[in-house]
Amino acid sequence: MLRKLQIRLTLVSVIILSFFISSCATLEVIRFQQSGQKEQQLEKQNEELALKIEQLQQKLLKKQAEINKLVFSRQHIAQEAHRSRAKLRSNMGKAETVANIAEARTAIKSVSEKPLTEQQRSLVHEAEQMIVMSVDALGENDVNSAFRLSNRSKQLVQSIHSLNETGKDREDVVLIAPQTMRVLVDCNVRKAPGMTKVLFTLKRAVEVKSLAYTPKWIKIETDDGRRGWIYYQLLEIIQ
Repeated sequence: MLRKLQIRLTLVSVIILSFFISSCATLEVIRFQQSGQKEQQLEKQNEELALKIEQLQQKLLKKQAEINKLVFSRQHIAQEAHRSRAKLRSNMGKAETVANIAEARTAIKSVSEKPLTEQQRSLVHEAEQMIVMSVDALGENDVNSAFRLSNRSKQLVQSIHSLNETGKDREDVVLIAPQTMRVLVDCNVRKAPGMTKVLFTLKRAVEVKSLAYTPKWIKIETDDGRRGWIYYQLLEIIQ
């Protein structure tokens, strides 16, 4: 009787153990299947993310192309505006130069109608040559050179007037309190007012003392004691 009971208990234990093992195996299968499903889900999600990233990259490239197009368009507009401003300045400079040449020609004609000394006739001839050179430069679109040459012609005509104003009866006005002045551009220092002998030259920004003046010329003295005359428009008073 006891023997049969032991056999039954053993059978029950075997059955329970078999059930337990079977249950564990089933759980492992379920877990494996769930794991496989998760991997499939992850792969699917990865594929979806990769697709979204690709779509976003395409949109980014498209936007970048639009931005590049706008930048190029803006640069093109800026270049066109710069060319237009440069052309406008050139046209304005050309018109001013043409007017300057006309003024110089009128001044030359006016002074030529008066009795002139040999020195004055030489200055008139030089002024006329400057006008010819100015017109040639303007024809080559060298507006800056044309303007400078026409200005030089006008200065020569002014020198002719200065010679008339500074004759033998000229009286220099001596300054009681000499003023310190600055040279505006590289210039010649002459022996007397007018287009007289050049004694020496001075560089731009050099400071000098003014000793006397006439209507158009100023007598100066340098730091090293040299003296001479400079056309008044080539100097400025130091405040």
